[in-house]
Amino acid sequence: MTGNIKKALLFVALTFFFSWLLAALFYVVGGRLNTAAAYVVLIVYMFIPMTMAIVVQKLIYKEPLREPLGISFKLNWWFISYLSHDFFCYNDL
Repeated sequence: MTGNIKKALLFVALTFFFSWLLAALFYVVGGRLNTAAAYVVLIVYMFIPMTMAIVVQKLIYKEPLREPLGISFKLNWWFISYLSHDFFCYNDL
C-alpha cells in the first residue's frame, strides 16, 4: 500500500473510532437527543474529523498542515460571496 492510502485508512479508522466512542459514551450516560447536552455533543462530534486530520498529519506523520490539507488564510471568492449573501439578505428585511 502506498503512503497516502495508509494515511487515509488511518484517518478513517480514527475518525470512526472516536465518533462511535463519543456517541456510545453519550448513550451510556443516559443522553437523549432532545436535550441541550445533545447539541453540545453534536457540535463536538462535528469537530472529530478535523481533529483526526490534524492528529494524523501533524502528530503521527510529522508533516506540515497548511499545504496538504489546503488550509489558506487568503481572502477568496467563497468568503466574499458568503459576506455579500448575508449583506443582501439582511438588508432586504
